[in-house]
Amino acid sequence: MAIKRFTLPKPLTLPLGLVPSSLHSRMMVLALNRIFAALIRSGELDFLANKIVCIKLRDAGVALRARLLIDSFEACQDAAPSDVTISGDVYDFLLLATRKEDSDTLFFQRRLCIEGDTALGLELKNRLDALELADLRLAAPVQRLFKHAHGVADRLFG
Repeated sequence: MAIKRFTLPKPLTLPLGLVPSSLHSRMMVLALNRIFAALIRSGELDFLANKIVCIKLRDAGVALRARLLIDSFEACQDAAPSDVTISGDVYDFLLLATRKEDSDTLFFQRRLCIEGDTALGLELKNRLDALELADLRLAAPVQRLFKHAHGVADRLFG
């Protein structure tokens, strides 16, 4: 079965490009620290210690950079070289986050790509694949967002 392929319409990418990338990264770090607090405390993410991970949203023209310190993620400057970069379109990351598509399929179809330290990227991918959304104890609004985001994207871009 062919997977629908969506990219953000150009008018939606313009406002994203006006926001400094450091702000995008800081917003991502706030979410990561909240969502993965228990995993950070338990040491489950120690393999990421002091490694810079870059998430590139190709269609949005946004690159998010973060590194795990002792007890939290921190945003990194654009000039900091990434240890691993995972890139894809916003919709593909949405499919991944909502578990509507398997990560292996998205990587095999080259909709998501890993560059740099691929062993680190695969370890991250495998750890995230093993997580159940229920285990993350996401706030109710975030759970609703994940539950309905795929359908909304289908209606907007389909």
